[in-house]
Amino acid sequence: EAAGSSREVFYPLWNVTDNTADSWYSFQSTSNAANSNKMMCSGVAPVGFSSISAMYFWWGCSDSGSPTFTWAWSIAAGGQAGSTHSMSQTSLTSADGVGYTGNDLTRSDLMNETGSSDLEDIIAANDIFGIRIHSTHSTFPTLGIGVTITWNF
Repeated sequence: EAAGSSREVFYPLWNVTDNTADSWYSFQSTSNAANSNKMMCSGVAPVGFSSISAMYFWWGCSDSGSPTFTWAWSIAAGGQAGSTHSMSQTSLTSADGVGYTGNDLTRSDLMNETGSSDLEDIIAANDIFGIRIHSTHSTFPTLGIGVTITWNF
């Protein structure tokens, strides 16, 4: 990539049943809504990136209401333990309690959710990462679409 350029990458979310291990490396593809389940994606940070300028969770729902979410992530380089750097389940404040109209698609900002030591502050080139988002409202049929990350070079 040329210096001063950026690339937005889409990472599809997969629904994970509650009896599946909560590891960043164990996810399975389904088309089910994530009612009180976890959605996961994973990827590798590109070589040569200098920063992340945007990171969004894209989702929708067939009902209207106020959803609630938590999220977690882990980062590791090759040869390291999968959770070398991690954030445990934390409220996704950009999405929690947002008034939502059924069948609308929306995005929720994942940047600076904890204020310091966020994924975007720690990740390095070639790091493997996993993101887990949990719809904590058992009757709100959330459809996780994916996560986008804009990598700056």
